[in-house]
Amino acid sequence: MIASAPTRDNTVHVAIIVGSTRPGRQADSVARWVHGLAAGRDRASFEVVDIADFELPLLDEDLPPMAAQYARPHTHRWAATIARFDAFVLVTPEYNHSPAAALKNALDFLYAEWNDKAVAFVSYGIDGGIRALWSICARSPASSSSPTSAPRCRSASPPTSRDTPSSHPPKGETARSPECSTTCCAGAVRSRACEPRQRGREMPTVVIRYQLHPDQVEEQLRLLDDVYREMHAVRPRDLSYTTIQLDDDVSFLAIVSGDAGPAVLTGLPVFQHYRTTLDQRCIHPPVMTSGRTIHTYDAHLANSAEATP
Repeated sequence: MIASAPTRDNTVHVAIIVGSTRPGRQADSVARWVHGLAAGRDRASFEVVDIADFELPLLDEDLPPMAAQYARPHTHRWAATIARFDAFVLVTPEYNHSPAAALKNALDFLYAEWNDKAVAFVSYGIDGGIRALWSICARSPASSSSPTSAPRCRSASPPTSRDTPSSHPPKGETARSPECSTTCCAGAVRSRACEPRQRGREMPTVVIRYQLHPDQVEEQLRLLDDVYREMHAVRPRDLSYTTIQLDDDVSFLAIVSGDAGPAVLTGLPVFQHYRTTLDQRCIHPPVMTSGRTIHTYDAHLANSAEATP
């Protein structure tokens, strides 16, 4: 770990997390570069935290992290480290249009330790690793909170082979080297900051249709009440989820829209229980159709100060 000493008693402690464990990775060099840029700032201390040092296996806890009942020694060590920090910078390459699996796995181990803390992102790879950035923003820790200001994204040149930062590209241009281009995204946030999709643009949408056994309708409605209570409590970002009961009472539609898609719900334990038991309540397995939302109107949004024409 590389650390910079705190300057004041009210110092904000920031972890720069190395998100790749692959042999030959560049993430550790990029993280050291970020640390070098940040270390001179007042009222903050910065420490490079390498996921590889914790030897985390694929998530092996018996209970969801929301329960905070960790059973494995490596989880306790990881949780104690993350709990020390007030904010995070996640450094990740782009692998197959996604962030490094090691980073996603490390995020999934914990819950409360991430919550209500600021987070920024540094991605690298083709086109600055922008697709990894979009993906990790949609799945970053403490997804229940929203940005308190609009995020700012920029491209920069990360370390060369000597681990020293090179010059930034001209304003408005993105570095293109598959190994060296980097995108940074940061915002003033309570827990996570990134919103690559602007309002009014098309959104990926999934429509799920299913038909229940008549004697399972009441149980379905009860479970849906629990699911929506959980979603209102957690408030997953970049997600629109609607359930419609048709007039025959046994047929239902679920409409899921947003760049994150249904995957953002996989970390919600109540939803996971609901989803894994749904087939048992259905006459036929649910049918899923993919599409995109091109226009939507909501009177509540239209009347709010944040609505756009």
